[in-house]
Amino acid sequence: MATEYLDFNAISQSVPFPVLLNQLDIPFQDTGKELKGEGNFKFIINKEKNLFFCPTDQSLKGSVINFLAAQRNLKLRSAAIVINDLFISPPKEKDILLL
Repeated sequence: MATEYLDFNAISQSVPFPVLLNQLDIPFQDTGKELKGEGNFKFIINKEKNLFFCPTDQSLKGSVINFLAAQRNLKLRSAAIVINDLFISPPKEKDILLL
């Protein structure tokens, strides 16, 4: 089985955080330059750079892929596939038939 190539950089640059957060129904506050999330998974997102960090765990930071992986406890590749399928990749023929 061939592994599909995923361009992590292209995926990360193509999907703005507000779009991801709204799609996943994750509440946040827009403070102008930043987006802030509260609750079980606290985060601060720099809208200009499209990067996040977690103020309670400095090891959690990065792109939309890193965010989804941390928030949903996924491996990076799995998070990239989810984002790619939601926002970038056109539906596959088999997926269209299921609609």
